[in-house]
Amino acid sequence: MIKARPVASDKRAGFNFLKELFLYVWRKYLDYAAIADIHSIKRQIHAYKNYSQIAAYGHNIKLG
Repeated sequence: MIKARPVASDKRAGFNFLKELFLYVWRKYLDYAAIADIHSIKRQIHAYKNYSQIAAYGHNIKLG
């Protein structure tokens, strides 16, 4: 996930820019290949980090 927020003094212009950018960052629909890629990346992260289950304390949501 990508976090973004306007940092300039004109908040309306910043939000309009983010709204336009959103169309290029996220696909309207996910196909099976995209979902398979997401699963593959998730498996690679788990293998690299040697995770077998979610740890409550200090668990990094972005890395699994």
